[in-house]
Amino acid sequence: MRLKNKYAVVTGSAMGMGKAVAEMLAAEGATVAVTDLDEKLAQQTAEGIVQKGGKAEVWTLDVTNRAEIKTVTAGIIGRFGRIDIWVNNAGISTMTPFLDLTEREWDNMHNVNGSGVFFCSQEVAKHMVSRPGGGKIVNNASMAGKRGGNARIRHVGVDAGGGLDEHRRVVGTDIGRHHPRLSERRDVLQGDGLAGEGRAWRAVDTHRGLALRDDVQIARDLIDE
Repeated sequence: MRLKNKYAVVTGSAMGMGKAVAEMLAAEGATVAVTDLDEKLAQQTAEGIVQKGGKAEVWTLDVTNRAEIKTVTAGIIGRFGRIDIWVNNAGISTMTPFLDLTEREWDNMHNVNGSGVFFCSQEVAKHMVSRPGGGKIVNNASMAGKRGGNARIRHVGVDAGGGLDEHRRVVGTDIGRHHPRLSERRDVLQGDGLAGEGRAWRAVDTHRGLALRDDVQIARDLIDE
């Protein structure tokens, strides 16, 4: 178990890719904080991990709420003692065509996929730079942030594969100077790594047993570096 005695947080881990990553971290020995807006599904994910012999606890987290990010991060640190790994996985998208996209949809995507990643990273980085050992921040992203397609705005330019590319470089450089092991990495999924509205995309749908081995291996390799 490569992550024994490590403490990890995965945002948006009640289902899909986040659930798969949380399960992988637990299987590798980490104690996992399963965080999500959907407390019921998050609890099911944590219970599934525990049933398989892993360790997991649940926190309800809205990544668009800065005060909640601060409170939840402090609560997890208070419970576990520290955070070694933080995976920014929470994300949303829309299939609304460009000409029909509303201001509310656009703002929601920016708040979750952009600001959510930024402020979660900022809050946990304050903790990581303050202690020996640093930590690891991993951003799950989507290839759609690079290529777009199908005349849909989706999450192009606002997820960690597009608009947050510069965030990754700048923040990684800034916080990396505090400790050599502290860095921010980007996990560009081979499929669509964000949950859609009311349904899960193919690459994140673990509930129907679809294979996620390649995507989870990417996350495992980044965390293990």
